[in-house]
Amino acid sequence: MLVISFKDNKDEKVFHEVVNLLEQYEFQPTKRIKYQPVLTFDDFVVDPQELSVKKDGRLLDFKYREFSLLYLLASHKGMVFKYEYLYELLWGDHYIQETNSSITSLVSGVRSKIEKDTKHPRYIMTVRGIGYRFNASYSERT
Repeated sequence: MLVISFKDNKDEKVFHEVVNLLEQYEFQPTKRIKYQPVLTFDDFVVDPQELSVKKDGRLLDFKYREFSLLYLLASHKGMVFKYEYLYELLWGDHYIQETNSSITSLVSGVRSKIEKDTKHPRYIMTVRGIGYRFNASYSERT
């Protein structure tokens, strides 16, 4: 038996929202590992198994969210990702307008590591007022 007490109705409401979300989640007895391909463009190699980004064979220092953003955009070249979707996916939280600065800051961090000129990016393009996309003209290296 589990007994939970709440300080106020707000805490109780949050608890019930979490319970409802958990009830919607489909638990599986075994989890399958989904293979994600290594992405290459220009002199970059983005490896999801190692969570690494290399340029000319040199390992670059990427934080987890930076890596996740780069991999997401680069694996969907040309596709526009809205701020809202990126925030909810990368932070796992509900989007509010004020969080645009979090996305902008994250993109800035990634650009500083992969772009020669961050003022004129070649890879991660801004779609003004909407979000970001990876430049489709950069294809995978063979």
